[in-house]
Amino acid sequence: MNMRHFTAISAIATCHSFSIAAEKLHLTQQALSKTIREAEEECGRPLFIRSRKGVFLTQEGERLLGIIQPLLNEYGTTQSRLERFYQAPVKDEIHIAFGLGVMYSLGYDNCIEMQNALQREFPEWQFIFSEWPDLLIEEKVSAGNIDMALTLKPYQKKDLLFNPLLTIPIMALLPETHSLSNRRSIRLEELRYENFVMMTRNMQFYDYTIQKCLDAGFRPKIRIECTDASTAVYYVASGECVFLGFNAFLNSDGVKKIPLEEDNFDWVEGLLYTEKCLTDPVRASVLRFISDLMRKRIDKIRSYETVSIVQWHDDL
Repeated sequence: MNMRHFTAISAIATCHSFSIAAEKLHLTQQALSKTIREAEEECGRPLFIRSRKGVFLTQEGERLLGIIQPLLNEYGTTQSRLERFYQAPVKDEIHIAFGLGVMYSLGYDNCIEMQNALQREFPEWQFIFSEWPDLLIEEKVSAGNIDMALTLKPYQKKDLLFNPLLTIPIMALLPETHSLSNRRSIRLEELRYENFVMMTRNMQFYDYTIQKCLDAGFRPKIRIECTDASTAVYYVASGECVFLGFNAFLNSDGVKKIPLEEDNFDWVEGLLYTEKCLTDPVRASVLRFISDLMRKRIDKIRSYETVSIVQWHDDL
C-alpha cells in the first residue's frame, strides 16, 4: 500500500460514506472503491463494514488506521508547508564572492556580518556568498555567474570595473634564523638564491610574484606550491623556504616580516564588478552599501596590521 490507499481509508473513515469521501478526494466513486479493494486484497481481510447508518471500519481497519494516522498527519503538515512554499514570492539572487587572499583582510571576521547587514537592508533579495581563487573570480564575474566580488585588482579581464579599497605592501617572510631576518628592509634581488614557497598558479599573485622577481633580475626557485597561506608560513617557519606576502600571513612563531624596498609591490584589494551592475539600480545600491560597510570597518581592519592606507572611490 502507499499514500493513495492510506488517504482513501482515512477519508472514508471520517466521512462514513464512499460518495462523500470520493468527492472530498476529487475521485470518482468507482476509482475510490477500486483503491479500497486493492488495500483489502493486500491486507487479506475487509477493512470496512457497510450498513444503513453508513460505512464503518472493521476492527482490523481500526488497527490499520491507528498505524497509518501519524504518517497521514505528517503528510498533511508537509503538504501545508509545501503550499506556503509555492505561494511565497521567489527572491531574486545576488551572488557575491570573496577572493581567497581577501579572507585575511577585507573578509576577515566579516562574511556573516556583511550577509546579515545586506539581508536587513535588502530583505527582498537573497544573497549568496562564495569563495574562489582570484583568477576564477575574474572569469565568473565576466561571464555573469558572480555579480560582484571583494578580490584583487583584475589581472586578466581588463573589461571589468574595479573600485580599490585597500593597498597592502608586500613583505618578505623569512625564518627567524635567516641571515637577513634582522634587517629593517631588503631588496628583492637579495633573495635570488633562496627557495620560495608560492601560492598556486590559479591565483594571480603567483604570476605577479614571478614578474616582480624577473624585474629584480632573477627567476625564483620554487620548491613548494600551496593553496593556503598558513601552509606557506609553516614552510617558512621550518626554515625550508621564503615567502612573499603581506602582514596578515605573519602571525606565526619562527617567522620575521621584512619590508621590501621595491616600489609598487603592493596587494590591491577592492570591489570587482561589471558595467551591468551600475545600470541595475539594486546592484548599484548593493555596491555602494558594501563600499560604505568597508569604510566603517577600516579602523578594525587597520588593527589587524594588514594594510597601508585605503584609497576610497566615491563614483559608485
